[in-house]
Amino acid sequence: MAVPLLSLFLFAACDAPCESTAPGPTRDTCFHDRVTEADVEVSADSLVRYAGEIADPMMRQATVMVWVREHRGGVADTDRDRVCGLLQEGQRMACERQLSAAHLGR
Repeated sequence: MAVPLLSLFLFAACDAPCESTAPGPTRDTCFHDRVTEADVEVSADSLVRYAGEIADPMMRQATVMVWVREHRGGVADTDRDRVCGLLQEGQRMACERQLSAAHLGR
């Protein structure tokens, strides 16, 4: 009986792909977590793909800005435009400032 319970536990512990989750807060949180997990390196391409799936603009902003803080100074201009383009106008300008003036970051 212990083996089936262990198998069930391991299956339940595995994350279902975010893409298969119904649109809504759970899906948004899944994509946010995928980007912000400390042990996973996320490229600009992956960020654009994942954050682009987040429907809630505040959750999308939080996701992008966490990534921006972690990647200051190491982002190409074309990637900066794509990453910051995920945000609304005011946030987009703040994102561009942070990525273009990384030496001013705290």
